[in-house]
Amino acid sequence: MTPRIASDSTRIEMRCGATARRAGGLGRWVMLLLNTTVGACRCGTGSSMTLVGLGRRGLPWLGCLALMGLECAPGGDRDQKPVLHMEEPIIALPPPPAGWPYWAPVPVEVRAAPVGMSLPLAPSAIERPGGAAARWADASPGLRAAVLRDGFAIGRPKALTVGVGAFYEGLRRDDVPSLVTIDALFAVSTLAINAALADAEVRVTSRAMSTLLHRLDARLALAEPGARPDLIDGIHVAEALVAVALVLADPAYVPPPEVKDAVIEEAVLVRSHPGVTVSRILHVPIDYTAFTPQGALTRDAEVSGAYLAAQWLSRAQLSFDGGESSGVVDMSAARSRTRAALLIARLVMASADADLPARRALSQLDRLDELVFGPAAAASPLKVAELVAAKGFDLHDAKVITDAAPLDQIRRSALAGVHGMAILPLREAPESRLFAGLALEDAGPGARATDVVTWLASTGAPAGHASCYASGLSAIAAWEGPSRADPAEVFTRSPAWQQRKRGGALSLWTSLRHAGIAYARTTARPAVGTIAPEASGSRPSPVIVVEPHPEAIAAQLSLVRQVMLGLTALEAIDKDAPSYGLLVEAESILDIALTAAREEAAGRSEFTARAAELRGIGPRLAAIEARTSPGAGPFAVVVHRDDRTRRALLEGTTGLLPLYAVVADPRSGRPLLAVGPIVAHAETTLADTEPETDQAWAERLAAPHPPPTDPFPVTIEEP
Repeated sequence: MTPRIASDSTRIEMRCGATARRAGGLGRWVMLLLNTTVGACRCGTGSSMTLVGLGRRGLPWLGCLALMGLECAPGGDRDQKPVLHMEEPIIALPPPPAGWPYWAPVPVEVRAAPVGMSLPLAPSAIERPGGAAARWADASPGLRAAVLRDGFAIGRPKALTVGVGAFYEGLRRDDVPSLVTIDALFAVSTLAINAALADAEVRVTSRAMSTLLHRLDARLALAEPGARPDLIDGIHVAEALVAVALVLADPAYVPPPEVKDAVIEEAVLVRSHPGVTVSRILHVPIDYTAFTPQGALTRDAEVSGAYLAAQWLSRAQLSFDGGESSGVVDMSAARSRTRAALLIARLVMASADADLPARRALSQLDRLDELVFGPAAAASPLKVAELVAAKGFDLHDAKVITDAAPLDQIRRSALAGVHGMAILPLREAPESRLFAGLALEDAGPGARATDVVTWLASTGAPAGHASCYASGLSAIAAWEGPSRADPAEVFTRSPAWQQRKRGGALSLWTSLRHAGIAYARTTARPAVGTIAPEASGSRPSPVIVVEPHPEAIAAQLSLVRQVMLGLTALEAIDKDAPSYGLLVEAESILDIALTAAREEAAGRSEFTARAAELRGIGPRLAAIEARTSPGAGPFAVVVHRDDRTRRALLEGTTGLLPLYAVVADPRSGRPLLAVGPIVAHAETTLADTEPETDQAWAERLAAPHPPPTDPFPVTIEEP
């Protein structure tokens, strides 16, 4: 049986020779193991499905282990061609689905009526209805002076709260006019996005990763018997690479005996993350601190198993470099790693040996990762296969993998400039390059991440909308920029307002990065009761005004819709999923806020009943938080590691600060004191031995000497 690739690369044909032997004994067991059907041949001979190895001439068994769905053409000629029908091209992934990447802008038309106020403000000009009078009387002299000077001020209470909905409920209870801030809208809608991604992990990615690993594990286990000696090391590297991920994800998994010791040793390093150590499997240094649990993970190994497995598959790169350029040559290890990479590429993506379930699983993982976080930063099995094919090498030819001469040609030509291959390549945040070479000398404050908000402000939409993360960055960049609604509020004229937006952008970026930590998210809890338009109590809601930036709200609304459309189109969540309801609720809240912001900017003559729906926004935000987590966290995420000093740069949210602002009353246009929450941000550095989870960050904030909140925006201590 001689496999070959059809000219259109859409099906695999195999000639059934007279010497083909029956798939009895081991062959039948292999097919059953791989969930294939051993059926009667329809070529007229009555023979069963055949199973033929390539022996010493090439890869044993690999030429036949993918014969799922094989059927002979009808007729009596034994030389007729059975065909393995393929739904997709052999090397390339199918084109992106229709509508990719599912982002569409929300049109924003703003007609702003200039407010009849100017800075500084006179105290007598500011209306302070209901509980606003008491808040003003209790404020420190410095805070009142800042409000008169800049039109707004940020308080610094003795203790920070973290619930956005609870913050607004407190304002409603005290009859204080509310300002719906961009911080509140972005923070809570990001919670809904985070929950949807967590549901996608449960529904699709965890299962796809398990399918991929177990299929590769089964296929590679059958590749060694009879293989050439120079191929054995490559098979062992590929086996061990897969086995480490399985050990991390599944405590019941038993590694293959030939690599068991190395796999267990590697898994211990991943779980203990001791620092930079040479991998026994890959023979290259790996920074094992990168496997430190983050986000909502705990210190429990079982909870973080999928996280560690995914991190391992992303960071354990099969390097093609033999050290020729540096003079420290380890050609044997480089060839073994390259063979391992080509074996995996061949099994999953590249040839007639393709394992269709593994291939589909990897396709799902790759497509979802691309939607959420963007293009891969390293080569994937698909990319390796494409590069090799582009240079004229046929991975179906076993000699390409087994023989040193073509293998080295592949390393030096087809894979030139490619550092290595990872099964699930990392998706690097576009702003990560801003931290390149940053030295972290100590744990003192530095506000080093301010470069990120400067970059966002200067580039506008730096990453476009090719992924949900890129759209999130663009929404933050939109908020940093000016709005056509700015003339409608007096505080936007103060230079201090731009500093307030820069500080807020840091917090929102931190929350966005935190939502991007794969397998470290929390799923949505079931809904309890219904969302009431008013919180408990008979007191009506006071005046509610939206922070004047319709463009930023529209950008965040586009992001939520992109997540909804993308995840449902890729069948990662369905409309019955708990998180889908949260996305619908976040979409509705943002849509109402957008309408209100546009109407408020146009002046009271345009104020409609639609904006009155804002009165229920506090309870609705609280309902999303009740099913996820508080909007202000606290959340923490490591954004940079310094290999030289063994320290990590950590960004975190710390709680909510009260923003006092003089706004135009949407009913009368008169100056009105309103209060809203902003999310505070802090930055610190950690030793590589310190925990990096949200839980550890909360404990650090509760310590006697917590990390200081950013020096900007300027906050004023409250009594």
